[in-house]
Amino acid sequence: MQEIIRDREKAISSIMKQRSSLYGEPALEIKPLTVDFDETKIMIDGELQYYDQPPVNEAGTILVPMRGIFEKLGASVEWNEREQSITGKKAGRRSS
Repeated sequence: MQEIIRDREKAISSIMKQRSSLYGEPALEIKPLTVDFDETKIMIDGELQYYDQPPVNEAGTILVPMRGIFEKLGASVEWNEREQSITGKKAGRRSS
């Protein structure tokens, strides 16, 4: 698992360098996010995170509190009751 995380970090670093060369600064910042599958904990930038809803391991699938993580990363989160969907926004970018 640690090897997969290291590979992911290398890939993100490479992508960010490419984005910077294509689009200039500031490129979209991606902060390191770690989910520990043994203890089911969340760390962002090396800081252990605590949320009202803790992460849950359901049969090997880790469910995390999306709102808390997005807000910690500087994004806003909107809930659409009618569509039952969530949209995260940061610096003019959207993710659903």
